[in-house]
Amino acid sequence: MDRLSLTGIKLIGDHGALPEEKGTYVLFEIDVHLYTPLEEAGEKDSLDVAVDYREIYRVVVDSFQSKRYTLIEGLAEGISGGLLARFPKVRAVEVVVKKKNPLVGGEVNAAEVCIRRVR
Repeated sequence: MDRLSLTGIKLIGDHGALPEEKGTYVLFEIDVHLYTPLEEAGEKDSLDVAVDYREIYRVVVDSFQSKRYTLIEGLAEGISGGLLARFPKVRAVEVVVKKKNPLVGGEVNAAEVCIRRVR
């Protein structure tokens, strides 16, 4: 299956389960992979039959800003659902959400989840 990806989407938010995370804005980094046939877009070399990167980005941003998520798992589900709803030709999506410098009582680079949803 062909794959189209946008990686390293950087957004700032205060998603989190702990009371001290509310109002504390941190960096989130999001990667999305859409599994969809790309042959027609490649052969016709036309945006008219392709999945537009700008639309993928807009779905990610809209999902990120739509509510304050408690868990990064919920954020990943929101993004994957939005992508599948917006792009009917997409057969599956994989969403990776990294929350940079999470409050864990020590120093870590990121907390990360990766989900894959198939239509």
